[in-house]
Amino acid sequence: MRDIYSALENYKNDRVDEIVNRIAATSSEYKQLTCSVKIAYEKIFSSSIDDSKSRLEKYEDLVGQREALAFRFLYQQGFKDGLKIGFLLNNAIFKDEIKT
Repeated sequence: MRDIYSALENYKNDRVDEIVNRIAATSSEYKQLTCSVKIAYEKIFSSSIDDSKSRLEKYEDLVGQREALAFRFLYQQGFKDGLKIGFLLNNAIFKDEIKT
């Protein structure tokens, strides 16, 4: 059972990366927001002193890690919800066939 869980965990992580990469490559809204974030970050970074720059970089890393974790949890919950819905639909569709 642990192997199945590990395989599903790896699949989930790979899919999250694929989905985020696809969104980054195809969504004009995502690209525009990314550009705006980069410009704002560069303005803040360029006007900061050295000590603040390292703090800002650390902050950016932590925010990125938090976002990645949130995406993974969202995908995992969506996957679980999909399995539950599939199970419920299967039971509803084949309920009469099981009785006969």
